Amino acid sequence: MGQVAAPNLTLPQRGRGTARRVHHHSPSTSAAELGPPLVESPLRSSTAAPVGGTWSALGPQPIVDATDPVSSGRVTAVAVDPNNSATVYAGAAGGGVWKSTDGGYHWAPLTDGQLVLAVGALAIDPNNSLVIYDGTGEANHCLDCQAGQGVLKSTDGGTSWVLLGQTTFAGRTIGAIVVDRSNSNHLLATTRVGLYQSADGGVTWTKSTQLTGGVQSLIQDPTTPGKFWAGVADWCVNEVGSIAVSTDGASTWKLTPFPTLPSLSRIALGVGSNGIAYAGLAACETTRAPIFAMGQLAAVAKTTDGGTSWNTIALGGTTGLIDYFKEPDSSKYQGWYDTAVAVDPTNADHAVFGGITVLATKDGGATFADVAKPYSGGPTWPDFHALVFTGADSFYAANDGGVYRTTDLGGTGTSADWANLSGTFAITQFYAGASPDLSHVVGGTQDTGTPAIWPGGATPPAWRSEMGGDGGWVGVISGSSLLYAEDTGLAIYQVDTTTGKNTLAAPCSVTTDPACGDPVGFIAPFVVDPGNSARLYAATNRIYRSSGGGLPAGAAGWGAISGDLTSGT
Repeated sequence: MGQVAAPNLTLPQRGRGTARRVHHHSPSTSAAELGPPLVESPLRSSTAAPVGGTWSALGPQPIVDATDPVSSGRVTAVAVDPNNSATVYAGAAGGGVWKSTDGGYHWAPLTDGQLVLAVGALAIDPNNSLVIYDGTGEANHCLDCQAGQGVLKSTDGGTSWVLLGQTTFAGRTIGAIVVDRSNSNHLLATTRVGLYQSADGGVTWTKSTQLTGGVQSLIQDPTTPGKFWAGVADWCVNEVGSIAVSTDGASTWKLTPFPTLPSLSRIALGVGSNGIAYAGLAACETTRAPIFAMGQLAAVAKTTDGGTSWNTIALGGTTGLIDYFKEPDSSKYQGWYDTAVAVDPTNADHAVFGGITVLATKDGGATFADVAKPYSGGPTWPDFHALVFTGADSFYAANDGGVYRTTDLGGTGTSADWANLSGTFAITQFYAGASPDLSHVVGGTQDTGTPAIWPGGATPPAWRSEMGGDGGWVGVISGSSLLYAEDTGLAIYQVDTTTGKNTLAAPCSVTTDPACGDPVGFIAPFVVDPGNSARLYAATNRIYRSSGGGLPAGAAGWGAISGDLTSGT
């Protein structure tokens, strides 16, 4: 991803402002992810223990801010005990499986000692809620999505786990798991290379002979046990995008494409009663650079005849239907990364659609309303990955900040409509960190900015956010209230932890600066000289040096001290 010119970059000082997210992920473009596993890891014990010394958790638990909602990190999956909606399991992108028994107000980790902590999907046996499945490997197609090692299974409510299917799923990601309620030994799991089924509770797996490409979403019909629905797409590689329906227990499938729409990058499904279902369809684009080539809303689709035919609801023709995959004030779309659909089990006219925000319809898709409003003063974090109903108008929502719950279908998007349940997770994903002592600890994180333990800040294990957006590399100035933080694309800032003021201190300031024309990493490295805190080094395809603490930004304060290192010069 190329350098972004800093004059077009506006970050909040300390808090959300109007730009909680300025940049986001780059989609994964690795062809290897679409083929066999990169590495077939040898079978190992799934009860790994820390090696060397004693470790104490520092947090953040959670990240707090004067204006942003409390946040913790990316949650990719939620499963609710069918017999008790207060017992909830949440799966984090990098923090494993967590359990709450009080409706999400307090969470406890379940899988810290396991081989892999990246969760792609969760499922509970509808006939025995002590049996839980964790499909490892995050299937959101992002560069920081970690691959999995198989399916973790617990038969005692999460107290102990066994790793299954490693020879099938090692190095892959799992987007959905379904436990057949008519036969608890029959499991189904989706991957980027097809649908897999198990007839023995997950011990062995067989690949479908029909659905052999990317399968992203999977649901057992709530009315007819032998009927299954699947969203078939593969992020614009080979599949045009279809919805597959099976009426014989997932033995055979009928695919329904959308010939009037462009090819689809991702399909999220929600299935209600009486043959009613909805789909959120993210498009493949052909007129934009590849990094932005997927994720725009193509349409919302609805069927009322059990999936035989689908009607599409297009943008502009329906009240309130916005492109809920689009970042505000940006040309970027994220339907390839954050998307979810769910239908109220008591009323199929009530459905919710998650992306950057959450849209809700109460009239079967005739009208929609934004009920989360993360970029316009609403109470939630953005980027939704899972929506799970527990009853009439009540559902849990998981996003890049944690987990939320609403009991009124999101209401009008106020704090009275949503409960933030993210306060006791410890799942933050760090890119980098720096710490001269335990009173000064700072890190750059995925989507939750640059939080820190700092004098005058939050009381640990809580950390205070010092800068919003995505975090990256960081630096500490010993004995000073200043620290260095960055957003994506080497946008380095000098941060005053006392006032919250951020000052651009990057090699790229205006488009004429040499660094602005360099290729640069999404999370690009910079370091502070430990012997001279005014000297900084930063890397594009060249190394730049500043002797004035990064100031002034741009060519006036930075100079290249190497040639193009990617060409050997």
